[in-house]
Amino acid sequence: MSYADQGLRTRLTVTLSVSDRERLRAKALELGFVRAGVAAATDAETFGFLESWLDAGMHGEMGYMARRREARKHPKSLLKNVRSVWMVAWDSSHGHQSGGDADSKEGRIGRYAWGLDYHVDLKARLRLLAAWCHDQWPKMRTRGVVDTAPLLERDFARRAGLGWIGKNTLLIDPQKGSHLLLAGFLTSETFEDDKPFSLDHCGTCTACLDACPTGALLGPRRLDARLCISYLTIETKGPLPADDTLRQQMGNWLLGCDICQDVCPWNKKAARMPLSLLNKALPTIQEPLIRSVDPFWLLEASSKEIQNLVAGRAWERTGESGLRRNAVIVLVHLAKQTKVPDGEVEMASRLEKVLNAWIESNDCAVSEAAQWGIKQLRGLGGLAKA
Repeated sequence: MSYADQGLRTRLTVTLSVSDRERLRAKALELGFVRAGVAAATDAETFGFLESWLDAGMHGEMGYMARRREARKHPKSLLKNVRSVWMVAWDSSHGHQSGGDADSKEGRIGRYAWGLDYHVDLKARLRLLAAWCHDQWPKMRTRGVVDTAPLLERDFARRAGLGWIGKNTLLIDPQKGSHLLLAGFLTSETFEDDKPFSLDHCGTCTACLDACPTGALLGPRRLDARLCISYLTIETKGPLPADDTLRQQMGNWLLGCDICQDVCPWNKKAARMPLSLLNKALPTIQEPLIRSVDPFWLLEASSKEIQNLVAGRAWERTGESGLRRNAVIVLVHLAKQTKVPDGEVEMASRLEKVLNAWIESNDCAVSEAAQWGIKQLRGLGGLAKA
């Protein structure tokens, strides 16, 4: 009895040529991606680790991670009959070697969020790649995804030869470092796989583990998001955990954190692509890069002014409430770091006035942070009146 007689449907799979693979890779690079590689669409190798991580509750308030856990097991949840998973990388350094001033008197922004929302840009480039593929292979079905989709990007990126997963849990490319944003491009046609990246070049280095101020990196490739400054400033909704030490360790980070990347030797010697070349493939408005923001301004500005600031940026995820809450944490940190007597008194006086204005706010996250901030100021030796 034939398969057809049994009512079963089969599909003959033909692997496209190596030249086809290289043509698609070349197109991805032409569109501005700095790396492109392909792996077979099979079960994610690190899915078991993800399950253990979720079961331990290390995802914190990121409930979407748990709700869509099964979808992350295999890319077929994103594209039926998927055969190959292309992984592409975007340079998020914005052409800058330095990640900013650690001693800045403003609230620092994570490098990935300096410019406009990367989701919009990456999706636009993926659509151009899809259009090109459909022109080359009319029967091919594709789907481009960024980090909002249930795909274990680093898993497939390593298998696609883009790099290894470092001790800071991030993908590290030997030439570009870890300041990369990953996106997936799924195809219904089979491409010959690239050679997986099997070497671990972290060696005995523990720079990222040692530098994390909150101890969020529990060990090599083991992150407790609940302690991560990026998670705390972006994903946490409402008041921050009532832990004085944790809040103080957040330092002057307003949104995100790059510490475990800035100390990585591979990032210090990484080749950075100028922003002009990154935008050449898909001309866009040259947005101003915002690397830091005056935390006083965030607490004194109107809602409309803040909305205008965050419009079109990834900061919208944190929102007005989160930014104001984080600004309080940054200001308390800066007040404690101010050494010049006159400047110390002046800053504390201004900060106390600003915080008092927020204590009775209906925004519980900012109100709680303001009350905490007042208590911290009073602990500085009477700089704030009781």
